[in-house]
Amino acid sequence: MNYNNVLIVNPLTDKFSDSNGFPGVTYYAYSYRQAVIDKAHELGYNVMILTDVTRESFETALQEHDPFMVLIMGHGKQNLVTGNFYPDVKMYEIILRSGENEAQLADRVSYLFSCSAGATLGPAIMSAGGKEFIGYNKDFIFAVQNPFDPMTDAYAKPFFNSSNAIEFALLEGKSAGEAYQVGLSAFDSEISKWSKSDDVMAKTVVGDLIHNRNSLVYGARDGMTMQVEESQSPMTGLVMLSIGVLLFALSSKNKALIPLALLPP
Repeated sequence: MNYNNVLIVNPLTDKFSDSNGFPGVTYYAYSYRQAVIDKAHELGYNVMILTDVTRESFETALQEHDPFMVLIMGHGKQNLVTGNFYPDVKMYEIILRSGENEAQLADRVSYLFSCSAGATLGPAIMSAGGKEFIGYNKDFIFAVQNPFDPMTDAYAKPFFNSSNAIEFALLEGKSAGEAYQVGLSAFDSEISKWSKSDDVMAKTVVGDLIHNRNSLVYGARDGMTMQVEESQSPMTGLVMLSIGVLLFALSSKNKALIPLALLPP
C-alpha cells in the first residue's frame, strides 16, 4: 500500500444526452472534480487520473499504483459503479460490483460518488476488508441551469461543491467519519442559503439538497468492528423533481455492460 498515491476515477461519458438534449451527469461531475484533482496535487500526492475507465484499466491502476485512497465518480446502482459509455450499443461498462471485485478496495479509503452505491456496494467493500468508505444510498440528484455550463451554473454549484468538500476533507487526512460530517455541514450550509432565496428554483434546489444529504453514508473500521452510519436530517418536505433536474440512475442486468437509463426531467 502506497500512502502517497491517490487514484481519481473521473470519466466523461455523457457530455450531452442524445435522448433529451440535457447535459450528461458526468459532464457536470467531471468538470467540478477538476478542483479535487488540483487539491490532490497541491497536497503533494502522487495522483493517477483515470478517464478512460474500463474494468481492466481500473483494476490495473489499483494493482500497479496500489493507492491508499480511491475517489470514484461514475453512474451507479446499489451494487455497482460504471465507467466508460459505448454509444454504439448505448451501454456502460461495470468497473466495480459487489460479489465480484469489491475486494480490490480492501485496506483502502474510498469515496463512491455514484448513485445508490453506498447502499450495497459500500458495505460489501467494508465486509471485504475496506478501511473506510463514503457514498450515497440513494440517487444523487441535482438541478441545472440553461445554458448548460457547469462552472457558471448557479443551481448545480451547491450540489457539487458539497461533494467536493467531502473529497477535500479525505485528501486533507480526515477520517471517513470526519469527512462525512464535513459533507453534512456543506449540504446544511447550502440548504440554509437556498432556503432564504426567492429564486424560482429555490424550493427544488433545497429539496434535492436535502435528499442528497440524507442519502450520505459512511463505513469505518475500528479493529474488527464495522460501523456504517446514515445521515438523518430534522428537515423534511422533499420537493418533487421538476424541469431542470436530472436524475442520475441506471438499470442493471447481469452482464459486464449495462444499458443507459438516464431519466428525463
